[in-house]
Amino acid sequence: MAAYFVAVLNIAFWQQFLAAVAPRTTYELLFVVATMVVAFCLLALFLGLFALPRVFKPVMTVLLPMSAAAAYFINEYGVVIDVDMVRNVFLTNQAESR
Repeated sequence: MAAYFVAVLNIAFWQQFLAAVAPRTTYELLFVVATMVVAFCLLALFLGLFALPRVFKPVMTVLLPMSAAAAYFINEYGVVIDVDMVRNVFLTNQAESR
């Protein structure tokens, strides 16, 4: 799950990161690889908190669709999802959405 989150659901991040770093030397390429490994390890540690038999599946059932939806909007519309964006989602009513 951690590899899927890091590699697939963060494509926009990796594209921006590679554009900013633009690895040309071995050291820069190693920096990119190290960043990917650190991101994977940190996410694996975070997901490890939920690695109890009856907890992991329900947490992933909620986390995976939410992350996929967020990745879709980031990739398709170029939005940045931050605290203000989440607050707007919860404060929007039907009249505003129409």
